[in-house]
Amino acid sequence: MVGEYPALPPGRIGVPRNELIGPFRRVLRNLTSPSCFVSGVAHETDDPGNEAGFDRFSARVSSLTDGRAWLQTQTEPVSLACYLALWRPETSPALLRSLRSAAPPESRLFFVDPTASVGLAGRIQSIGRVVFVKRLGLSFHRDVPRVLRSAGWEPTTVQRFSAGFPANMITFVAGEARAY
Repeated sequence: MVGEYPALPPGRIGVPRNELIGPFRRVLRNLTSPSCFVSGVAHETDDPGNEAGFDRFSARVSSLTDGRAWLQTQTEPVSLACYLALWRPETSPALLRSLRSAAPPESRLFFVDPTASVGLAGRIQSIGRVVFVKRLGLSFHRDVPRVLRSAGWEPTTVQRFSAGFPANMITFVAGEARAY
């Protein structure tokens, strides 16, 4: 069955971006400067940061490792906006802890990412993980707020929502976490 689904072109996701931008825009209302935009997907012509109406980021990077380097240069509270960056396999709990330790106190991390669901939807996500990755370019294997909390970030705003088709199986989370 997995062989029926061709892999998506690099940098593309199989969920309409407009379904992710609205929740991302709502959490970014509290964005403060200086701020850094981290994208977990490559964008050649379109930028979800600009699409969300926030084209005033101080910096833009393509990985959380680069985001950590940017954080290490900051001395005042900052905002780190992560678009589909926290679910990726290379985003380990250790990397999230190092982001937290590099962030000045009172810094904020804004995010929108696929997240593990609960109940039957969670079991289906687990069983169909390879299909979701091939078909959508996304994986729903990690509970993003829980992982952030275990890395020392304190999620203060979390909105779970469904996007794409079948919507009840494709769950995302948008929110804010703080470094106290």
